[in-house]
Amino acid sequence: MIFGVTRQILVGALTFGIAASALILTSCSTTETRISKHPEIYQSLSPRDQALVSQGQIRAGMPVNAVWVAWGSPAHSFFLATPSTIHSTIPTFRRVFRIRPRL
Repeated sequence: MIFGVTRQILVGALTFGIAASALILTSCSTTETRISKHPEIYQSLSPRDQALVSQGQIRAGMPVNAVWVAWGSPAHSFFLATPSTIHSTIPTFRRVFRIRPRL
């Protein structure tokens, strides 16, 4: 009797774990999925930016939409207001990357 109840709990927990994992994994988007879902953004980029975005890379001065296609949505966004009334939103990303030296 105890083994039957324990087995039911184990099967239920395992089923829940598999379902939760599938939901989390399918909700993550990749560069390729963002490009395929928004080809108009990708096509509007310069050939240089298209090449970078396809590799999941960005550069200084790149359009905001290009950064979104390359890296996805930011982890956080901060609103900054300065005394001179210049307001801007600063996105932050959780991303590990390697900086390549310029040649």
